[in-house]
Amino acid sequence: MSKEERKEMIERLAEKFASLPDSEKSFIAGYMARAEEENARREQRKPELVAQCF
Repeated sequence: MSKEERKEMIERLAEKFASLPDSEKSFIAGYMARAEEENARREQRKPELVAQCF
């Protein structure tokens, strides 16, 4: 997928998100927050997991 295609896809998703009811926006925002927390935990554990390999 080219950079331009990704940009267009993100713009379409943003437009769809903006048209959602607030309750659905809240659900999606909660999902995104949880995903960010999981990514942060995974990044913090990387050095720990690498150290366990040696």
